[in-house]
Amino acid sequence: MTDLEEHVFAYFLSTEAPNISVEGRFYRREEFVKVFEDRMFYATQRLGPRFAGRHSKIIESLLDTLIDAKGLSTSHDRLSGTYHQMDDNRYRAVIRNLIQSNAICHRALQAGENFWEGAFKALNGSPT
Repeated sequence: MTDLEEHVFAYFLSTEAPNISVEGRFYRREEFVKVFEDRMFYATQRLGPRFAGRHSKIIESLLDTLIDAKGLSTSHDRLSGTYHQMDDNRYRAVIRNLIQSNAICHRALQAGENFWEGAFKALNGSPT
């Protein structure tokens, strides 16, 4: 990921990702992509036009991680294909682990509430 994408991802993890909950039925991956892209778009709108967006690359990577870590369980049958279901408890554990292992999230926790404003202001002046 680019520096910009890493910061957007860390911001999303720190602000919006812990609050996501999806009804317990099974969905296709594409439906989860839409849910997470919408939530990321909502979260990043506050950051301005350079950062606001759907960020598909970040969402695809996050979904891969969630599926691998069983935050989204997987079901497959030969007629319907592959579907995923959110396990709220496991999802939140995966998100907590991602936050704890992310250096930018760690710096944000240490620096306090003004970290994101300063970080994105600095990124706005730097090329990606």
